[in-house]
Amino acid sequence: MQSVASRGGRTGVVVETHPVGASPSGAPVAGRRGKAAMSVDSSTLTAMFHRTNDTGLSYWGPGDRYTFLVTGEESGGAYFAMLAVVPPQGGPPPHTHRDEDETFYILEGRPTFRLGDRRVEAGPGDFVNIPRGMLHCFRNFSDEPVRMILTFTPSGIEHFFQETLERAYDLTQDPPDNLEEVGARYAEAAPRYGMEFFLDLPPATA
Repeated sequence: MQSVASRGGRTGVVVETHPVGASPSGAPVAGRRGKAAMSVDSSTLTAMFHRTNDTGLSYWGPGDRYTFLVTGEESGGAYFAMLAVVPPQGGPPPHTHRDEDETFYILEGRPTFRLGDRRVEAGPGDFVNIPRGMLHCFRNFSDEPVRMILTFTPSGIEHFFQETLERAYDLTQDPPDNLEEVGARYAEAAPRYGMEFFLDLPPATA
């Protein structure tokens, strides 16, 4: 086992990696009766790290901005999480995920969610759970930005965002007017990532 600690002024990340099933000292994790784990796959690494504010990779979404918090590469494929900053009228069209469960934790603002045929207005501290295969979307019908944490389990969908979205380097700028361009890229890439968009359905009722 190799422990690696790195500090990057640019990335704002402190990282320590360990093989799955091993303790920070490198010893196998003991079982219920004190017996060592049978084996450890040293090729599968997870990472403990501290990522400071707005230092993850950021992308311009369909009228909003996404900043990666933890990727599948960093979680051993278990999950992917990102921060979404959604301006008024921002948000994707109704869609489904074949392969991932998705959750939302609202930090600021009041986003409106479509959950199947239901409309739900959420606020700070609220949590929304979307099992895979369920129709959903969100839209910010308010006059203030929305900030929320999205988590996908397992990981993999981050590659969809990397493939279809433009990098956001200046986070002080407003999102570009890119809805048509992003929509076209979404439609082309979605089948490869088990997603389906329903452009004929309204996102919610304001």
